[in-house]
Amino acid sequence: MEVQRFVRATKWRRSSARAGLLTLAVLVAIAGAAAAQTVTGTIRGTVTDAGGLIIPKAAVLIIDETTLVPRATETDGRGNFEVTNLNPGSYRIEVQVDKFKKFERPGVIVRTGGAALVEVQLEVGPIDETVTVIGQSTANIITLDSPAVTRGLDEQQLRDLPRASRDIQDFLYLNPNVIGTSDDMQFIGSRT
Repeated sequence: MEVQRFVRATKWRRSSARAGLLTLAVLVAIAGAAAAQTVTGTIRGTVTDAGGLIIPKAAVLIIDETTLVPRATETDGRGNFEVTNLNPGSYRIEVQVDKFKKFERPGVIVRTGGAALVEVQLEVGPIDETVTVIGQSTANIITLDSPAVTRGLDEQQLRDLPRASRDIQDFLYLNPNVIGTSDDMQFIGSRT
């Protein structure tokens, strides 16, 4: 009787361990697939003074220029900041530190899966004065953070494309990694 209970308990533990490992494997596979299909972008940069010295604990505010939704962070001990999971669009960066003029840069473009790099150089002065940097390139074609080949299209470029319809699937065929027909679309390197 004791032997039968021991055998049943051992079988139950083994099946529970197998089920746990299977569940863990499925979760890891789903997480990897989800991470590879991100539609958000990142803004990162470094905050320094006019002499090139890093400024830790600087307050950084990133504002979506379309929705006016702010995201706040601060620089780390090396003067770096990073805000992830930003929807593609145009953002304004504001940096404030005591004894320095407020820094502002409008028109920072975030593209899908890309990282916009913003180098902030603060000037000594009262915080009620603002230094606004204008004229940043909106191309952001070169991404140094990823070996992937990516290219985003802005609103005007999408309007100018010679397409019969504005169906999103028609635009997917502009990517060289998409093949097939509208009924059987395949992304090369992934499952259908």
